[in-house]
Amino acid sequence: MNTITLGTRGQFTFNKTLLAHMGVQGGEKVFVKKLPDGSVKIEAAKKTRDWRSLFGILGDSNVTMSDDEIKTFIENAHAEAGAKGLAE
Repeated sequence: MNTITLGTRGQFTFNKTLLAHMGVQGGEKVFVKKLPDGSVKIEAAKKTRDWRSLFGILGDSNVTMSDDEIKTFIENAHAEAGAKGLAE
């Protein structure tokens, strides 16, 4: 078991070993869950990405499509996938 000390400003400082075990680094968030017996559970906040974080992941592109072109592309992809399913 590890021991941490509550500082005078009411803050805990976790040592590097505990932070590494939880998979977090300084500045990242952790969840603290209050349990019925008066104890707490501390765990790393789940690292999730929303769809906005995907922009730029593949680098710059000069490809542009209108809404209608995207809709047609999706419809054709669905039709092609459906036709493949029927052929197999």
